[in-house]
Amino acid sequence: MVCHGVSVPPQSKMTVLTATLPILRALLAGGHGDLADWAGQAVRITGGSGPSLVLDGVGGDIGRAAFDVTAAGGRFSAHGTPGGGFAPVNPGDAAERGISVLGIDRVQLEPAEATRLTSLAFAEAASGRIKPVIGQTFSLEGAADAHRAIESRAVLGKTLLEV
Repeated sequence: MVCHGVSVPPQSKMTVLTATLPILRALLAGGHGDLADWAGQAVRITGGSGPSLVLDGVGGDIGRAAFDVTAAGGRFSAHGTPGGGFAPVNPGDAAERGISVLGIDRVQLEPAEATRLTSLAFAEAASGRIKPVIGQTFSLEGAADAHRAIESRAVLGKTLLEV
């Protein structure tokens, strides 16, 4: 199932929401809904339960809204702050709904574990089960333009330099 830009194997019951403002804007554009109701759409897409894994790359109020739609028993990973700070999540609210809240500190891995997980991710990507959102590419000569686009937060997904 795909929910807002992240693919997981079809046999999986996991639904994933990546909360990044450019991705939300792009995926909801063109008659696919409006940005004001993205959280409601995430709940509808998941049959009313909400996504079981939320990767919050925005923080602030948008991150809080993403937490609010996280499925009971799900996982919420807060790792972005362009919304003005990490999502304000009350530990009591998370515990009451059985949601595991993870922060950026949880992805500081020992080198061997980082290598193992990277190899696993590459294998999943090579098989087509993980599909990154690549928003734009730049030539190596356009690296300064790529940096400006990233710094202005005008990018959708990942920005690649072609060499």
